[in-house]
Formats: sequence, structure tokens, C-alpha cells
Amino acid sequence: MRKRKGEGIRWLLAMLAAGPSDECLLFPGNIARGYGRVGVCGQRVFAHRVAYELAYGPIPEGLFVLHGKERRCIATSCCNPRHLRIGTQAENIGDMVRDGTCGAWLHPDANKRGDESWSRQHPERLARGDRSGSRLHPETLRPVHSEDHVCAKLTNEQVREIRKRREAGESLRDLSAAFGVSGPSISMIARRITWRHVA
Repeated sequence: MRKRKGEGIRWLLAMLAAGPSDECLLFPGNIARGYGRVGVCGQRVFAHRVAYELAYGPIPEGLFVLHGKERRCIATSCCNPRHLRIGTQAENIGDMVRDGTCGAWLHPDANKRGDESWSRQHPERLARGDRSGSRLHPETLRPVHSEDHVCAKLTNEQVREIRKRREAGESLRDLSAAFGVSGPSISMIARRITWRHVA
């Protein structure tokens, strides 16, 4: 049975509203690779991270939400904030090895490779040539280095200005400081390696 949109978030809020519990609270919704997943602002995120943020606030930059606080549980789908803690990636990997939850490492034979892989077994199901997304929907393609790209830091006019000032002899360091991008990026723009579509 298909779950309604937002049901995972409603479950998390209800779970937190019910008050503290020492039991494992296994996420009942979408599970991917053992972890609960919920939709937040149009993106799929881990349910245990959302539970931690709802209970304790924002997760510090560069840190992870780990299971097994005080060894209470190691269930990856558990969303009980009392079973979660903040830690580094190294701690996360150490926990996975210690608890035996790193399945791909412990059971490499479970991953089919070579002639047994899905793509070799079903080559007719791979979208290639005229069936590929880029051929069927060319209107969605745009240059990676383009001012309308979601990550673009520069506009076409700024690229033209960079090239003009670089040809006049301005240093990479000065241009980098002026436009807020790295020296190598300035160099590649000036040499037309990137932003080639800008005349």
C-alpha cells in the first residue's frame, strides 16, 4: 500500500510528542539500505537525521548522526533521539565495523559483478543511443559552466570582464579576489577551457 506524502514526518513528530522512551523506534516508512528516508523540501533525507534535528537542533557542519548512543541499539532504522549521537565519519565507520552493519564490506560476494551484474544480464534495459535521456530531452541540456546553472558563481558579463582584464595583464590573484573564485578557475576561464560558450 502506497504511503501518503508527509506520513514519515508526521510519524517522527508524533514519536517525539509521545515523550522520551528507551525503546528502539524503528521507522515504519520508506527504508533504503537499512535507513529510514523521508521527504523534506523536495529531497529524500535520512529519518534519523531529521529526528535528531527535531529533538536537539541543527547538526554541526561536517559531522554525522550515529546510532548506538551508550550502546542502546545499533538498528539503522531506529529514530529514537536517545539512541543517536553526533560523531565524525571515522567514528561512523568504526561503529559499522564493530557492529557488523557494513554489509558491502562483510559480504562482498553479495554484490554481483562482471557477467553476473544486472547491466550485463539485461543490456536491453539500459537507455542508450536514441533512447537515452539526452537524446529524448535535448531541451534539458545546458552547459555545465553557464550563468543559469544552479551552482554558477559568475555571470556571462563577469566572464567577459575576467577575460578582458586577464588579457590586459592583471594577475590571477587579483582577479580571484575581485570575483570570489579560485585562481585555477580564473585561469581556465581566461584560456577558454571553461565557459567556452561565452564569446
